[in-house]
Amino acid sequence: MSPQDLLNLISTLSREQQDAVEEFVRILKKEKAPGVAFREALDEFVGEHPELLRRLAQ
Repeated sequence: MSPQDLLNLISTLSREQQDAVEEFVRILKKEKAPGVAFREALDEFVGEHPELLRRLAQ
């Protein structure tokens, strides 16, 4: 998936889903231990936004 494809997909999401993606990226950028931080952020994101992940996987 190209960056443009990802942006196009995100633009089809609801405002709440777009906010969730933005928050996920923000968490990843500020964490100091990337491996652990990524896993924790991913686990939280998956738990809170399963429908969004399903749509991103299409």
